[in-house]
Amino acid sequence: MTRISAYHARIWLELHLDVISIVILGDKNPNWRPNRYLRELPGTRLDFLFHTVKLLDLDEMLLLQEAKQKNPAALMLLASRRAMDTEKNTNARFEARKQLIALMMEHRYNKEHQAHILRLVEWVMMLPETLEEQVEKFVEEYKRKRRTTFISRFERRMIEQGLQQGLQQGLQQGLQQGLQQGLQQGLQQGLQQGLCKGVRSSIIRALRNRFGAQAETFQEALESVESLEKLEQLLDAAVNVSSLQAFAEALEQQLASGDC
Repeated sequence: MTRISAYHARIWLELHLDVISIVILGDKNPNWRPNRYLRELPGTRLDFLFHTVKLLDLDEMLLLQEAKQKNPAALMLLASRRAMDTEKNTNARFEARKQLIALMMEHRYNKEHQAHILRLVEWVMMLPETLEEQVEKFVEEYKRKRRTTFISRFERRMIEQGLQQGLQQGLQQGLQQGLQQGLQQGLQQGLQQGLCKGVRSSIIRALRNRFGAQAETFQEALESVESLEKLEQLLDAAVNVSSLQAFAEALEQQLASGDC
């Protein structure tokens, strides 16, 4: 309990805020309920009291009802309860994780809450890598059917891979051009071309993962966009638009603005 006292003191020292400390106890021992940190030295006494919430005491049905009302705290507490219940049953945990993700998407939590919840659920309900991949596939398929717009861990990884690939290609192209045109100028041009290629790849990957194979129809038009700034704006559009039509309109605006 030392950390609870330290966190409380640190918040006061850094932010000068009065806070209420609440500790969520996720263990399975119904009798362990600490609510105090006591430290004594000659002539000195620190007695720090705090609130506790025991997961074992929480009503799952009530948490479920609250989660359906877009209460992210209730959804995370529910995930922690399910993690406790499925600790020794991997398949049950896998199904519980899918159910919680479906609940989050079905009730349309906002994008910020969705991103945090996905990370925290992954942390408290860890699965073997093979099942993690199946969870990702479930998320992508569910999103396709429901046309939701948030970016999952899978999509972020695809975008990062696309940018990494583009950077590597840019370095290779830059070295090749540097031999013929002068190393510094060749590297600069090669890096620029490689980064643009990586962003184009990321745009197609994001659109394909969100909306399916029709995303490939934009490949040719994207090749005509040579401005890295414009491509980055299109990447933002690719991960935020609600439909391919909306992306097509964003792409058309960039092409019409000239200097592509």
